[in-house]
Amino acid sequence: VSETIGPRGGKLVATGEEDEKIKAALSVPRNALAEEVAITMSVHEGPLSELAIAFQPEGLVFLQPARLELKVDAELVDIPLSELRAYHQSADGATAEAVVLSASSSGDGLVKIAIAIPGFSTYGLRGSS
Repeated sequence: VSETIGPRGGKLVATGEEDEKIKAALSVPRNALAEEVAITMSVHEGPLSELAIAFQPEGLVFLQPARLELKVDAELVDIPLSELRAYHQSADGATAEAVVLSASSSGDGLVKIAIAIPGFSTYGLRGSS
């Protein structure tokens, strides 16, 4: 999915490539961008440990962090939520840990995860070990 987002903020929503068991929503707050930018988000689904969310344009940095909210079908969760870590990988292959704001199970068979997104690269999830 692609959307142009600017200083007023905005939101992108995408689902998994195949059976839509994963929903990703990127919320960009007001004043996080100084100018309008065409933003693309792709969800590459699989079990939670293989999930990847790719963003373009590569290297974009927000003036204040955006928020990525994931809703994942519980059957795809193969990592204990207490051990869940988020990582971002930049185009040069460097990997760094991202901030998981929350991770919880809901009564509707979904796991909800929120991650702070300071800028763009590819984000993935895995366990702490």
